Amino acid sequence: MNIAAVAGYLGAGIGMGLGAIGSAVGEGHAAGRTLEGIARQPAVRESLVRNMLIGQAIAETPGIFALVVAVLLIFSAGSSESWVRAAALLGAGLSVGTGALGSAVGCGAIGGSAVAASSRNPARTGNSLRMMIFAQALCQSTVVYALVVALILWGIGREGVQTAATLVEQIPRAAALLGAGFCMGFGAVGPAIGTGEAGAAAAEGVTLYPDGETPVTRTFLVGAAVSQTTAVYALVVALILMFAV
Repeated sequence: MNIAAVAGYLGAGIGMGLGAIGSAVGEGHAAGRTLEGIARQPAVRESLVRNMLIGQAIAETPGIFALVVAVLLIFSAGSSESWVRAAALLGAGLSVGTGALGSAVGCGAIGGSAVAASSRNPARTGNSLRMMIFAQALCQSTVVYALVVALILWGIGREGVQTAATLVEQIPRAAALLGAGFCMGFGAVGPAIGTGEAGAAAAEGVTLYPDGETPVTRTFLVGAAVSQTTAVYALVVALILMFAV
């Protein structure tokens, strides 16, 4: 049985499916908040829509990462009965798909809050836009970790690296590679959503409270850094599983 191809196709479907969910939810949330803002301030519709599209484009990025990995998995699965290769390919899809889900939802929360705040104080739309882009960039860091792990796993699965011949001997290595995908994928969800919540509040803060921009930004950076630490832990464990087990 071509178990590697089966795992590659399954990983591609899971990765792209989860990535699509995250990006669609994030973009829809930003659009909904924009419509609320237009209803509140019809005169600034054009600037609100422009900022919405920027925020949606950034929220789309995790879905594009998932798409890239999915295509790699589909066209490079090859033919093999190796459970090590199969686990690596499936883990790659899990890593990027789950990581993309959390990051895209977080980015959508930031974008929606920034546009809504701009409708309440149009004079500071530029401040809102800058904070939105900055916060969304930080929110994207977790999916970048997931993408790196996914590409490493894809490379392992593509090259067919394995150190054992029998099924029983392959199981520990296969479990380690699949575990790395689970670890990084799920480990990226919480930090991304947490950073998204903090970024959404920061975008609102710098827009509605002009004198509070510096303390708001400083506090956001501290809060986001702490929220991101668990994603770094997940990355470290994933690397250990891939290379030390």
